[in-house]
Amino acid sequence: MSSTFEKWQRAKQRRDSLSYQIAKAVAAGSTPRQTDIDRFKEAETEMHELETRFSEDT
Repeated sequence: MSSTFEKWQRAKQRRDSLSYQIAKAVAAGSTPRQTDIDRFKEAETEMHELETRFSEDT
């Protein structure tokens, strides 16, 4: 397994975890923490960049 793919998997795990935290806050009727939203966006960006790099490597 390539290093790029492993990094992508870790970013996906972070994104999924943050997605759960955000959804949990919304379901409880509160506003998600801005830091969670920012970290979610960063994970999404990282995943996209790694997907691009992985595509170029193959």
